[in-house]
Amino acid sequence: MTRRYLACFFLVELVLSLAIYRDALWGESLLAPLDCGPTLMPKFRFAAPAAKVPANHYTVDLFTYDLPIQHTVYHAYHRGEIPWWDPYTYGGRPLLADTPVNGSDPLRLLCYAVLPFELAYNWCRVAQSLLTGVGMLLLLRRWQVGGTIAVLLALAYQFSSFYALQILMPTVQGSLAFYPFLWLAWDAWWRKPNAWSCPAAALAVAGVFYAGNPQSHTYVVLFALAFLLGYARRSFEAWRKLLPVVAVTGILGAMLAAPVLAPQIELLARNVRPVGSDLKPLSLLSGVASLSAVFPWALGTFRSLDLSKLFGQTALGFCLHLGSVAAVLAMLGARRDPGPSERRPVRRTALWLVAIYFLVLSTPLLAFLYARLAGLAVMGLAVLAAFGVEHLWNQAKPLPRLGWTLAGLIVAGVLVLHVTAFLVYPKALPAVRRSVERQLPSNRSLDHSPALREFQLGNLPNEITFKNPEVVLASLSLAFLAVVCLSPAVRQHRLALPCLLILNLLPALLFYHRFIPNQPVALWHRLQAGGPEQQRVAKLMADKPVRLYEIAPGMHDMALPHQWAHVYRVRMVNGYSSLQPRSMLLLSAEDKDRYRHQLADYTYETTKRGQARGNLSTNAAPGTVLFQWVQPVLRSIEVQLISLCELRLTIAPGPAATLLWTDTYYPGWRALADAQPLALKLAPPCFTSIEIPSGAQTIVLRYEPTYFRLGLALAVVGLVGLLGVTLLARRKATTEPSSSPGS
Repeated sequence: MTRRYLACFFLVELVLSLAIYRDALWGESLLAPLDCGPTLMPKFRFAAPAAKVPANHYTVDLFTYDLPIQHTVYHAYHRGEIPWWDPYTYGGRPLLADTPVNGSDPLRLLCYAVLPFELAYNWCRVAQSLLTGVGMLLLLRRWQVGGTIAVLLALAYQFSSFYALQILMPTVQGSLAFYPFLWLAWDAWWRKPNAWSCPAAALAVAGVFYAGNPQSHTYVVLFALAFLLGYARRSFEAWRKLLPVVAVTGILGAMLAAPVLAPQIELLARNVRPVGSDLKPLSLLSGVASLSAVFPWALGTFRSLDLSKLFGQTALGFCLHLGSVAAVLAMLGARRDPGPSERRPVRRTALWLVAIYFLVLSTPLLAFLYARLAGLAVMGLAVLAAFGVEHLWNQAKPLPRLGWTLAGLIVAGVLVLHVTAFLVYPKALPAVRRSVERQLPSNRSLDHSPALREFQLGNLPNEITFKNPEVVLASLSLAFLAVVCLSPAVRQHRLALPCLLILNLLPALLFYHRFIPNQPVALWHRLQAGGPEQQRVAKLMADKPVRLYEIAPGMHDMALPHQWAHVYRVRMVNGYSSLQPRSMLLLSAEDKDRYRHQLADYTYETTKRGQARGNLSTNAAPGTVLFQWVQPVLRSIEVQLISLCELRLTIAPGPAATLLWTDTYYPGWRALADAQPLALKLAPPCFTSIEIPSGAQTIVLRYEPTYFRLGLALAVVGLVGLLGVTLLARRKATTEPSSSPGS
């Protein structure tokens, strides 16, 4: 029976994918906000001079960070190289270990192995989304949720606003896609020990770690806590049955992922960027503001003013939005008995997942775990909504209190939004504009963009009223739910349930469709080729052992913003990353002046906002800044760039001397002089000193994460442990009857 619904799911999935992703599926467009460059960054206007306002500036990080890095990661893998090191930003830093890279996600590796770059970049996101939906469908069918309900709520979960928002963080959906399978495995063991649950759970945990980052890794612990509290509750017998399985499969999963976990932990330990220091007092009301998920347009959208910004967040209501009807049904499912006894621990787990989200968003934990944690809550809400719709359809009597309450709230809400948009807001607009202008200088995530801000100010009525089809459909879906609650006769019609859940799904699909960036691949090719300023810099520096330092009033005024040095293969002092080792970019102005002869070979400076051409100047010091003799030595140095993780130096004969390597010092680098190892030492402020023997003529520098080989050894031990656990589980499955203690 589940196979039939899976076939139906895949058929609907095909239609929706064609409608949402369109020509990105065959590589004629790219799922990236390429228009953010020409519209927000003066030195990228060459690519689309007529463009004024980006379709979605919320996803700008895909343009400035993800796309350039994935371009490097893809080509490194195709050269047969693991992209451990990024030589292009911060004077060098770890790459694959960086938190948002998602470069070890199994789905991404598969796409990168078999597809050209543009197709691989697109299909990685499509595959992550598909796996998310399939997992939820299997999870709901596991608990005997009706096929129509399971298919339509799995689609609502897959195309929820949360996953639209998180397209700019591929690690989020990449890791969360494995959670339904983890829940399935643990739930199967709970019902009856079997041979497949433990290895499946361990592999799901490993998938979470391979696709995620240190922040999302903590969500595994929170999910396990919610599962244990939901299933075991106060039963010692239940805890004794579940805790060892959860702990062992979690540890085995971590061991299997140790080759990527170890470098991530090392980078986290060496991070110097402050974390959790920018939490606003109003941020602790983020949990309360998230209740707007029933009708998230009330707070505004990415195309207008977003009142979530008052709480230091973005799109809070959309973080939990599965559809307005699903939100009400989830509340119903949270209050009512879910039916069969085996569903009760499931319902409790779903409630704990939602509760943990609201707890985190109402405490200082928000500064460390972020609202991305909403993915766990959305999973819980999908389960509760399934139980809620089944409870509603099993009622033979009218539900007048719920029905009339919904009807009243819909009418009142629609009236308030329209009066606010067309009567109140126009009068308040001058004051709102002045307030926005006062806050612009302190906005760190978006530089000066007057055209975009003016568009947002004027677009509010188009987003929160019936001018927006999403608002119309969400209102209709709630109105139909009110009718369903009031009329058992309507509930008995065979098309009522599908119509209700389709109405619930449509607004979410429309939001997902317009939020996901989709731009012509021809624009990407123009951006790759570069404009006058990028070509000017690349001509001097691309694939050469020289370094650039860029100075600008804001990131958007740069010629190579954030990670665009990857596209043009230029080594830079500048960069952007969630986790940062100590590098030259973080030095004080005084220290940068003190070490100016080691800082960069070229400086590119933009003095005012909107300036189309910067001033490019050279360092007065002779030679390259990458390698310099500490003592005056007449030994010439020729630098050959071999790969991301390897350099080769050819040095003229001469006396022994100390060589200063001015890239960012980081453990894991090894130096060989004519096949003999050399010691690398930290030299202030963040450089590396190398003692070069008198006879050495060829120096090879290679990077491999410090604990990578230990991670490989742990992965082998994990595989052996996984085999042992499978054999033990198989033996236990043949001796222990089905039981669910504490349900």
